[in-house]
Amino acid sequence: MRSTCISAATFQCIDLAAPLISSPPDANFPKACHTPAPTYTLPMITRKTPTSTPPLRIGILGCANIAKQFTRDVRESDRVRVDAVASRNTDTAAAYAAANGIARHHGSYEALLADPAIDAIYIPLPNSLHAEWAIKAAALGKHTCARSHWR
Repeated sequence: MRSTCISAATFQCIDLAAPLISSPPDANFPKACHTPAPTYTLPMITRKTPTSTPPLRIGILGCANIAKQFTRDVRESDRVRVDAVASRNTDTAAAYAAANGIARHHGSYEALLADPAIDAIYIPLPNSLHAEWAIKAAALGKHTCARSHWR
């Protein structure tokens, strides 16, 4: 039975049943042992450039400190953009948006969930509120991401 493997470094097919040879070929070794293994060319994998796909537009449900870290961490991404933030208080949301370079803010969580320009909701609320707001977001067709501390 013959088996082969592919070397990831060279994409070369290697015959595992052939004996290993550490010396140069000579008349004492069968020619089959010195036949180079066939090589295969793998097709090139093309990726979409970040500009060919619009970024995921995220809304943040709340102005907790962890939300500030999230906003900072995704700021450099071409694929994710924080487009809006919501708070139970309009002034708090406006201040958070201004301090973190977010274009829009909402004075209620419900208003953010209803925003048609938002694809996904980040939920930095206390753990006890995650399920409630994730269910409400999902019911409106929004993707959700909630931070959790697993114990």
